[in-house]
Amino acid sequence: MVGVSDRSDWYASSNYSDKNGKNVLIGWMLSVPREVGVAIVRDIYGVDQHVVGKGDWIVSDSKDIIKTLSVKPRSNLQLLRNENSLEHVASVSVNGLSQVLNSTGASFELIAEVADFERGSKVGFEVRRSSTGDEVATIVYDDAQKKMIIDRSKSLTADCTVFADNGVKPISESILGHFYLDVCVATSEKLGFHVFVDVLRVEVFVNNRFSLSARIYPCASQSKSDGIAPTASGDSMFRAGWPGSRGPPCRDSQAPRWFLRLNLVQDFPQAFSVVWAQRQPLLIAHAGI
Repeated sequence: MVGVSDRSDWYASSNYSDKNGKNVLIGWMLSVPREVGVAIVRDIYGVDQHVVGKGDWIVSDSKDIIKTLSVKPRSNLQLLRNENSLEHVASVSVNGLSQVLNSTGASFELIAEVADFERGSKVGFEVRRSSTGDEVATIVYDDAQKKMIIDRSKSLTADCTVFADNGVKPISESILGHFYLDVCVATSEKLGFHVFVDVLRVEVFVNNRFSLSARIYPCASQSKSDGIAPTASGDSMFRAGWPGSRGPPCRDSQAPRWFLRLNLVQDFPQAFSVVWAQRQPLLIAHAGI
């Protein structure tokens, strides 16, 4: 059973080149297709004003240029967007707590930028949040540990029928990966989130060079568990994300202050999730992608 026999994360990846020559990566839990390549970033310095430092990059001959793996959602996913459901949300300041948005959704795409946050603190989003906050999945960047984390410890608060009937409980441990923000001359790189959420899945892309995926199993027994909330352990300013593939720049820009897409497609779970069909003697998985 998915979530019991595996860790419900991203693994067993396959790579292929599409007709346009783009390298596409897809993995089990039937993830959102990812475009991978090499990103070149300029005007980058470490905390000691040198490029050489801790991070997932290759230093070029030039002192202010780095090359690193580029990973982002496949661009043709934009064709699935429902423009009528687009929502723009004003800038949000958060200090040491979570601030629940008026926008709700169990299936959505969210693009946002954390323009400024207290160094050494944690910052991110709560998704699939119940009205009381007892059931929630949390996406957070821990700047002290330099880790991006999908915290699933509270994503299941009751015994869902599908698990209770089989006497099992799905995996709820956190999924994490190391992520280092670059330093652009004297200022730190902005933190850009591109998040896909559906009924049973959270996929996170950060600054076009990091990705993390996990399945979640909210029961939504007390409420719909469809709340969305920016969260931070210190002073943080959430503002506009980048609707395209450009990613967050180091220098200031005049981008809109927030970018949030809800209900990416009308039937998001069937479009992106695995649908299980019982067949004797085999269990067959069908994918809508």
